[in-house]
Amino acid sequence: MQFYPPLSGMQNIRAYHVRILGVNGSLTTQEANGITVTRVSEGLYRLTWADNPFQFVGVLSQLIATTPGDLKDTVVVFDDYDSTAKTLEFTCYASGTEADLVATERIYIQVIFAETGY
Repeated sequence: MQFYPPLSGMQNIRAYHVRILGVNGSLTTQEANGITVTRVSEGLYRLTWADNPFQFVGVLSQLIATTPGDLKDTVVVFDDYDSTAKTLEFTCYASGTEADLVATERIYIQVIFAETGY
């Protein structure tokens, strides 16, 4: 008898945690073990894995700010995961226009992979 059954049919789920501090056109990676974070252009960022993270399941993100109201018109949109290049890109929009995170803004991202599919 299994007292704590798995909550998912996927095996060996792996969650990668990324935390980025914005600095007006630059960025500071505060957490991204095994992942390189690059700013591609205004508001566009790329996460690149050093090793194969297996099958992409999904991504969750949360914007954080010193003054939360500053983010009321900001959204983050993720592209599809590129398994060949091992990359995931996302774009930050402020009032519908691509915009970098500023020094008082951060983004926390959790990217989920699994060894077996769904």
